[in-house]
Amino acid sequence: MRAGKLSNNGFTLLEIMIAMTVFSMFVTAFVVSQGNNLADSSNMRFEYQLKNLLEKEVNEIIINPPEFTPGLLITTENDYKTIEDFENFETKIEWFEFQLPDLSQLSKSEGDESTNNAQETVQTKVLENVSKNLKELLWQMRVTVRHKETKQQMEATAWLMNPNAKVKLEGF
Repeated sequence: MRAGKLSNNGFTLLEIMIAMTVFSMFVTAFVVSQGNNLADSSNMRFEYQLKNLLEKEVNEIIINPPEFTPGLLITTENDYKTIEDFENFETKIEWFEFQLPDLSQLSKSEGDESTNNAQETVQTKVLENVSKNLKELLWQMRVTVRHKETKQQMEATAWLMNPNAKVKLEGF
């Protein structure tokens, strides 16, 4: 080797700086994506726990339903109760009676006046009977489970059939 000539075997400072920049951008993207994955995983675990508690509460009610009385319909905003064995979660159960919409407006038809009056009378009696029976037979419940601190919640609704209700046809 001659004394005045430089060797081109190594990296220059500029090449090293470019390589470090590319590497740092890769590491930053990797760390950010891993952080997002951990946050998403934590949120998913929390939502999964809410869903499981909600299913547990709904299934307990379906297996052992309460007595269907008008007293079930009374609820207040503060009806949340702590879930047994899960001190950080609370549940609220709301009950609703079945309500049939007013279908009398749909049954209006043209034709013979006396025939229409008789038909409307029968339809009205049928709708009244159906409405009364369904009001007794079907009840809707809404179960809400929420975390006490974060107030994050999940709801589910279901229809339950009153096993003690009797179908009655009146006025025929």
